[in-house]
Amino acid sequence: MTVQNHNDATRAGLLMSYYLVLSFWAAQTLSMTLITRNIAGQTKKSVVIAANFIAWSAGNAAGPQVFLPWDVPRYFIAFSTHM
Repeated sequence: MTVQNHNDATRAGLLMSYYLVLSFWAAQTLSMTLITRNIAGQTKKSVVIAANFIAWSAGNAAGPQVFLPWDVPRYFIAFSTHM
């Protein structure tokens, strides 16, 4: 978040960092499977999965609201919220 884009090497490093952040989705998929395996009972399992999906959806709905116009071009508030 605090590295400035001054040259191509820095840009390449920032791009690689972005790709590493995107690897979160592999862990998210595994955590969803852990939810289904660690809860006994179909009703409890369905309730927990629904609650997790609602929380995930609320987070995605609130995500674009943190990209504020006065925080351009680095968006420190948005990136720190997403991290």
